[in-house]
Amino acid sequence: MGVPDLGGLADRELLALYAQVLDTLRARGTTRSSNNPVADYAEGLCAKALQLQLAGKAATGYDGTDASGHKIEIKARRLTKENGSRQLSAIRGIGHHHFDFLAGVLFEADFSVMKGCLIPYAVVKQHGHHNEHTNSHRFLLRDSVWSLPGVQDITEALKAAERSAATIHYRRKLNRSDAAECDSAVTDLRGPICRTGSAEVPFGGELRIALQE
Repeated sequence: MGVPDLGGLADRELLALYAQVLDTLRARGTTRSSNNPVADYAEGLCAKALQLQLAGKAATGYDGTDASGHKIEIKARRLTKENGSRQLSAIRGIGHHHFDFLAGVLFEADFSVMKGCLIPYAVVKQHGHHNEHTNSHRFLLRDSVWSLPGVQDITEALKAAERSAATIHYRRKLNRSDAAECDSAVTDLRGPICRTGSAEVPFGGELRIALQE
């Protein structure tokens, strides 16, 4: 996937392009708002990977529910060379047990999935810490979290959801009238997704994670 050189654009032009990107993501349903896309993108991937029904804006302390009725809170961080912090955003009202599992997602700087896990509420409460200044619970998504009791690695399920979203987009693109002129492979950052003239399109599929009590 080629990325255009943006160095020649003025600051105002870059910001306008950024706003257009956010609007397009929202129009596609990739995100649910025009704010920073990290949280919304993580919610969308988790919804696909874990077969969640996303909650409405009025929901308190969780983002979606699975087929068994478990409430899932979703938190994500995008790691960059300037900021590699893995501290998730504040968790409010931890004592009220608003969620059953926390889905934690780490993104590379380019928004590709680095890794993710599903963490039981009790583990989040035990291994996080209270922040007096914000009166909230903080949780650091260290690599060691994946080894804690009850934590499930959902990295491959998230990557499958990521691939399937890309495949759907390029299928739509190839269905357009101008797609017939395309004779090169359409690729994402991990390799070929589809090729014109071929009916074979690798598809990530759906992976379901069994949530354990």
